[in-house]
Amino acid sequence: MNTKLKTIAIIACTVVCALTLPSCTKSTLLGKPRDLSGGFVREDRDELSFEEFLLTVDEFSSAFVSSVYAEYENSENFVVSPISAYMSLALASECAGGRTRAELLDALGVTREQMLSYFPRLYENLNIEYKDGLKVKHTLKLGNSVWVNKGTRVKQQCIDALSDYYLSYSYSADFKNDNKNANKSVRSFVKKQTKGLIDNKFELSEQTLFTLINTLYLKTLWNNYGDELPLLDEKYEFKQSDGTTKDVKLLQGYYLSGRVQSFDKYSTFYTEPIGGYKIKFIVPSEDYGIGEVFTEQTVSNVNSLTGYGEKDDVNKIHYYTRCLFPEFKASCNGDIKEVLKNKFGLNSLFDEAACDFTALTDDKAYCNEIVHVADLTVNRRGIEGAAVTYIPGAGAPGPDEYTEVYEDFTVNKSFGFIVTNYQNVALFAGVINKV
Repeated sequence: MNTKLKTIAIIACTVVCALTLPSCTKSTLLGKPRDLSGGFVREDRDELSFEEFLLTVDEFSSAFVSSVYAEYENSENFVVSPISAYMSLALASECAGGRTRAELLDALGVTREQMLSYFPRLYENLNIEYKDGLKVKHTLKLGNSVWVNKGTRVKQQCIDALSDYYLSYSYSADFKNDNKNANKSVRSFVKKQTKGLIDNKFELSEQTLFTLINTLYLKTLWNNYGDELPLLDEKYEFKQSDGTTKDVKLLQGYYLSGRVQSFDKYSTFYTEPIGGYKIKFIVPSEDYGIGEVFTEQTVSNVNSLTGYGEKDDVNKIHYYTRCLFPEFKASCNGDIKEVLKNKFGLNSLFDEAACDFTALTDDKAYCNEIVHVADLTVNRRGIEGAAVTYIPGAGAPGPDEYTEVYEDFTVNKSFGFIVTNYQNVALFAGVINKV
């Protein structure tokens, strides 16, 4: 991706056909997501377990993160939200038909039946809020929505499916005749959903027939008491990706069961705030830079790690490791159209003649861009991040006989990272070139 890419979390497809309609200065709520409180199971569930479904999500995430990074030509820090991109493309697959739907589902690695079976559970697992009294300790909020131009002839069956299976809100706004207020409504909605972290002018055109939007917000603390992580007294020399160095104080993570896992080109360990989230660090070996290491294979390998070799049963040693790492921020904002075409084979989606959105509307529509925006901050207090993707058209102790060994994993050079939830779903991933 080029230097226009600077923040991440939205996918937008601008459609080309518009109708002359009465003016409407406000958005109108057309439908709400299905209530999942009583559970939701499809009778015609495909032969695929939820764990296997999550593996397809992980495969998409690894490919997406590495592909966007490979196109990133900016020296600034980089972050994307692979799950936000996944969600928006899933919405598009339900609205599409024919070849376009087939390409979208192939890119996501599932059949439509598998998507309908497991998407509600995935969505439910990505909406968690924990309170202690009135105080929120950690929250992960994901939202889907479809915004239809007032007068676009949409099919109720598709709107119902978006509500029932994709837990999507439906809104009407007049992009054609009251474009300014329609865009204002979208901007206000995204800002509210992301707690003010993403406040973008999306500039959806007057030709917009509909837009599909996914939003993601994450905030979590390092511990239940809200204590800040301490900084080490001494400064460490942090080697940045351009070869320069900077003296910084590193945060002291908590000791966690396990030890550093080392591979030919990199080593990795994690730190863990409350709520089951993890930040998995990827630090290049001595002779390598992060640009050589942050590949699809590396991201996949690190995210698939479920154990960190905490016990040496032969020598009766139980290892504990803490991460020493800098505070950091990262963002990205840009069109991911070329990545989706070149890596995932999404061609008809962007072809005016071939694009098929007939599951949603018979009005001719196609995408000319997909925008992804994301923002992430990791500091002494905890983790806070947001993303939006729009398509218009983040140890138990061993037995007593074990000797306990405590080690440090020092992140003192440009590094990669993956923020996951308790099921290893990649919420954010990126590269820190400088601090």
